Amino acid sequence: MNRYKAYHTSIKTCFALGIHQKLLLEHFLSLIPPSTSHYWKKQNPGKYLGDELALKIESSFEDVNTLLDERAVRLRRAFVAFIRLYLSVLQFIGENQLKAVLKQNREKVVGLIDNTSQYFGNREGICKLLRISPEAYRNWKRIAMHGCKQSLLGVCFKSFPQQISRKEITVLRKYMSNGKYAHWSAAAIWAKAIRNTDISMSLASWYRYTKALGITKARMPRKISKTRKSIRANGVNEIWHMDVSYFKTEDNIRFYIYTVVDNFSRKIVKYDVSTVLSAKMRLNSLKEAIHDEFAVDLDNSSCLDLIVDGGPENNNATIHDFIKSCHVNIEKKIALRDVMFSNSIVEEY
Repeated sequence: MNRYKAYHTSIKTCFALGIHQKLLLEHFLSLIPPSTSHYWKKQNPGKYLGDELALKIESSFEDVNTLLDERAVRLRRAFVAFIRLYLSVLQFIGENQLKAVLKQNREKVVGLIDNTSQYFGNREGICKLLRISPEAYRNWKRIAMHGCKQSLLGVCFKSFPQQISRKEITVLRKYMSNGKYAHWSAAAIWAKAIRNTDISMSLASWYRYTKALGITKARMPRKISKTRKSIRANGVNEIWHMDVSYFKTEDNIRFYIYTVVDNFSRKIVKYDVSTVLSAKMRLNSLKEAIHDEFAVDLDNSSCLDLIVDGGPENNNATIHDFIKSCHVNIEKKIALRDVMFSNSIVEEY
């Protein structure tokens, strides 16, 4: 039996840093042999794994000691619950969305920070908790202290001289409401006002004030309409697509490619190549496809949807007569006329 005890590295680090009496229980300390604890005290804390974490604990020892106090169990639990709630809310809302909400209500946020700073000791801690930079807080504070209802931005002209004057606002309204420039872009109207030396503001300021005045709106992301998908079969030889495409060779000869494609498997059931575009060639490819895929003794209960485009090679008396006399019940449909979808499946080949 091994009579030696193995101690955790963090225990040794506490002794090396001299913070063992503050962090460890007296009962536990009494169980450690004096020779062992004396050896740990003389050790360099840098030799132990996790030394940088122990140094952080030491640097904020007063806070740690307060949190570990047995008399503050209920408060500690409440604080931990608050932190978990705060982190959860931050995760649900998102940091960018939280910043946008705080910016929209900056006057109330500044008052909240000022009123609660006495409980936190300083404003920096509250700003850090709310993800507000010190520069942003000082700017919001300055705006709150120098409010002005006469200004479009709601701040005093003397304290914020960079904003445009009331005269320029009047000029901006006049140009943007002029019917002569109704079909001009905002940038073109701004350039016209600059050329006439009626204003001196930048294009960015022109955009910002036209939005603030409600003359223009922020550009919304364009909603891309969903492409309408073609029909989808539930099995093989349920829906076919038929089309004719052409290919021109280098010696300027045009070849017509007659294809029949199964909707479910995307298999090219039949294809023919000819230099002539005719209903006869179209009929031959369809007949061979029927002969290869369907048995002669197939009953009339079987039904095949044949999707074609509006070309004359697919819509003629020859094709119609064959469909009427065929042992397979074929229902020919013209894409984008008899049905709402296109014949794009066969056009991909």
